[in-house]
Amino acid sequence: MSHDLPHPRILLLIDVQAGMLAEPPVGIPSSHATRTNIARVLHSARVATPAPQIIHVRNTGAPSP
Repeated sequence: MSHDLPHPRILLLIDVQAGMLAEPPVGIPSSHATRTNIARVLHSARVATPAPQIIHVRNTGAPSP
């Protein structure tokens, strides 16, 4: 096994929901800061060299009760 290969760079965003990021009282209390931080991380990833693979994972199942 070769150890000369670079490690892949991946940004993984899991279940970032619009409702969660809405302004309170609908969204979480820290929705503004969370949106700002997600935007900052995405921007940094998009301009990075080498660029990481950006993966968004979302739940497509029924909402929680």
